[in-house]
Amino acid sequence: MNDFQETQKRVFDAADKLLEETGRKPTVHQVRRLAGVDMNTTCELMREWKSRQSEKTSLSLNEQYEERLFNGAATLTKEMGETTQSGFSSTLKYYEGERLEKRKKLIARVMAEYYETMDKQLAVFSENKATFQEALRQHDLYLAMQVKAHKLACDKYHQAMMRLWRKERSF
Repeated sequence: MNDFQETQKRVFDAADKLLEETGRKPTVHQVRRLAGVDMNTTCELMREWKSRQSEKTSLSLNEQYEERLFNGAATLTKEMGETTQSGFSSTLKYYEGERLEKRKKLIARVMAEYYETMDKQLAVFSENKATFQEALRQHDLYLAMQVKAHKLACDKYHQAMMRLWRKERSF
């Protein structure tokens, strides 16, 4: 492992440790102190660490939402099928003595109700999916803005530190 990789590992480990201990994203200063790395390197590596954290969070949320959405759809479909099947069976038993034509009409009506219910549930599912996708898009925009704001803040801080350093060197 080269020096940069070791430094990167120390910074990432320090940031992970601070995040785990405090439950909040650590500052560059906290990580720098814990990792024992210079400010410029720490700032650059923290940008990369935060970017990776954002990707992990975004992927984790996407996977959770997708899993909930598909589990809900599967449960709904199963319950609708069971309800329709039991209703269908009891209806058929009731009309066993009736003529075949009446049975066919009943079956057609029950199946039409089943398909109508399925269409309504599909519409609800589609609306929920659209809402979910919009929420994910909004979340991604929010994270992108946070990353840009952090980068800008780090750049301004770096510029200010460089001005101070140059000013001190000129004396």
